[in-house]
Amino acid sequence: MDADGDLLTPMTKGPIGSKVEQLARKYEDKYKQMGDVASKLTLDQATFRDIQVLVHLLHMQEKKMELYSAIAKWNKDRAEKIQTDLDELVQALNERCKEYGLRAKPTSLMELPFGWQPGIQEGAADWDERWTKFDNDDGSGRERFGKRNLNESDHDGADSCNFEKFIIDDIVILL
Repeated sequence: MDADGDLLTPMTKGPIGSKVEQLARKYEDKYKQMGDVASKLTLDQATFRDIQVLVHLLHMQEKKMELYSAIAKWNKDRAEKIQTDLDELVQALNERCKEYGLRAKPTSLMELPFGWQPGIQEGAADWDERWTKFDNDDGSGRERFGKRNLNESDHDGADSCNFEKFIIDDIVILL
């Protein structure tokens, strides 16, 4: 051991020392190369796993679309079967009605939301043609609602309604 407390110091001072330094540098270079290779390998493995996950997700998406298509086809087939059965029942009903001298009255099978039932639109107040004209008092074509008075002469006797009228900035609100 020398004064510095280093065991390798006597070996590094001669031809053997230079050889040791060369080997140490080669070892460090190889160590760095191995680190770079290991890092690249780790990166490649992560990329490969990501690709595998994407392939799996695409496969799952294809399966999902196949299931969706199968369900849609099944529902369509079911709806067609129900429609065919209904048509057969209607035909059988009509035949029975003819057999007994009755007349079947067709009705809607769908329940419509309030306001869309047959008969409500016919009972609504008719649109007054004067309301569709959007001319100013001076005849210019600027669009705006015209004012008019609602009185009982505007409505039929039995179907007449009492309206309260408010005019706010040329917009008529009927309550």
